[in-house]
Amino acid sequence: MRNIILAVTISLTASAVLYLLATAVGLPADLAKGMAGLAAFATKDLHEFLETRTAKFTFLEVDYKSVPKLQDFSIRTSSMLVMASLVFAAMRVMSNAIEGLLLILYYGDTPSFT
Repeated sequence: MRNIILAVTISLTASAVLYLLATAVGLPADLAKGMAGLAAFATKDLHEFLETRTAKFTFLEVDYKSVPKLQDFSIRTSSMLVMASLVFAAMRVMSNAIEGLLLILYYGDTPSFT
């Protein structure tokens, strides 16, 4: 959030400076306004640059020993099988419940399929 505010502030300041320079040189007002708008095109690139710079500095400040290892994120195969089975069963129950609700709403309280 800090980087986007900084990028917009830099762009607005650059727009004001370009407008003041264009009017000081004696350019027409429409051309000065157009030159002031040029700084707005750089806001996205400026924000990306600031985000990259912040990420690099943050990465350099972090101690490599504090970064979790890949083994900390690994899941046993048996645990994965149990979780997948639970998710599949819950998905079946929910889809059947939704289908039943839609049939009741469409046909009324007692659906007659004949």
